[in-house]
Amino acid sequence: MTKTVRVIFAAAAIGVAAVCFPVVKHDRPSSASDTQLASFNPYPIGSPARLEQEKFLHWQMENAQLGQTALTPALPDRQRLASRLMVAGMGRLPYALLERYLPLVSKILQSLDEESCGKFIKGQLPPAQFVSSANGVIGSFDADEANTWFSVAKSAIQADLDGKPIVPTQSQQTPDDLIRLADTLPGDQRAHFLRQLRRFPTANFRDACAIARTLYSQGSRLDEPYRGRVAHWICPCTSGHRLTLELMNRFCA
Repeated sequence: MTKTVRVIFAAAAIGVAAVCFPVVKHDRPSSASDTQLASFNPYPIGSPARLEQEKFLHWQMENAQLGQTALTPALPDRQRLASRLMVAGMGRLPYALLERYLPLVSKILQSLDEESCGKFIKGQLPPAQFVSSANGVIGSFDADEANTWFSVAKSAIQADLDGKPIVPTQSQQTPDDLIRLADTLPGDQRAHFLRQLRRFPTANFRDACAIARTLYSQGSRLDEPYRGRVAHWICPCTSGHRLTLELMNRFCA
C-alpha cells in the first residue's frame, strides 16, 4: 500500500468510528430503557437509520463479551471499547462485506464541501463537524444502506472480540490496483488523477478531497478480483500493513 493511501484511510478511520460512536453521557446506567436509548439516537424518527441504530444500541447492551471486556457494563464504556474494536476489526472482515460498505463512505465524502472534505482526509477536521454532516447522510440512507452501515460496524466489533484472523493485504499488488482504478476514468482524467495521487502529501484541501472522492467512488466500479482487493485496503481501518520504501518507489516512479 502506498503512503498516500495509508494516510487517507487512517484519517477516514477516525471519522467513521466517530459517527458510529457519538459522544455519550457519563452518568449512563448499566441497563437502559427504550426511552433512554432513544436519547442516543440522532437519526430522524421513522428513518431506516434510526431503526438500525436502535438495534445496534440494544446489541451493544446485550453483548456479553462487550460487557465483560469493557471498563464497566454501562453503555458509555461499551461504546468506547466498541469504537476501538471496530477500528481493529475492519481488517478482519470479508471482501464482500467491505464492497457493500465502500459506496456508503463515498456518499458521506460527497456530502462535504471541498474544504471540509480535504481537512477530513488529512485528519484536520474536528470530529464533531464531520459527525454533524455524516449523520445527515446516514439519516437519509434507505433500508438496505442503513442495514449495511450498522452491520459492518457490528461485524467488525464482533470479529475483533472473536479474534478472527486479519485478512492479509496483497501489498505488492496495490500499485497495480491503483492503476486499474485510474483506468476507469476517461481520457485526461486518468493522468490527472495519477499526478494528484503522487502529490497528495502536499496537496491543498481541494485537491486532497478530489483524490479521496475518486478513490472511493471508482473503487466500487472495478471488476473482480480488483474490487474486492481495493475495498479491503480502501475502506477505513483496514490499512494495518506497513508501507515499504520499495513499494512507494514503484508507484511514484
